[in-house]
Amino acid sequence: MKRELWVEQLEGALAALGEILAAEGNRLAIVVVGGATMNLLGIIRRTTSDIDVIARAHRDETGALRIVPPEPFPPELSQAIRTVALQPTPAELASAVEWVRTQDEAPEWTSLVEEVCRHVERSCS
Repeated sequence: MKRELWVEQLEGALAALGEILAAEGNRLAIVVVGGATMNLLGIIRRTTSDIDVIARAHRDETGALRIVPPEPFPPELSQAIRTVALQPTPAELASAVEWVRTQDEAPEWTSLVEEVCRHVERSCS
């Protein structure tokens, strides 16, 4: 299921991506276009379901900025993207707990799912 992202979620996802890469000592730059870019620049205010990356940028040995095709993504960027994309939102966690509470007949599952969701929420924040 695709998530519809508002500008605040886009900013959060890109910040999380940068934090993950920086924590691992990686410095990468991406060139983003489309609805995500227009939202981030304040040109429009609507949801988007993706972030369109058309290139990567890096400095060569002379210090000049170089633009290169985005793919293949470096492995560290691909892994960071997967990590950020898989982080559930608080609303998704709450809906999981609510679903178990109302749909599952084993009462012990509710407390277990609540505990797991609290752990996931803490680790994602």
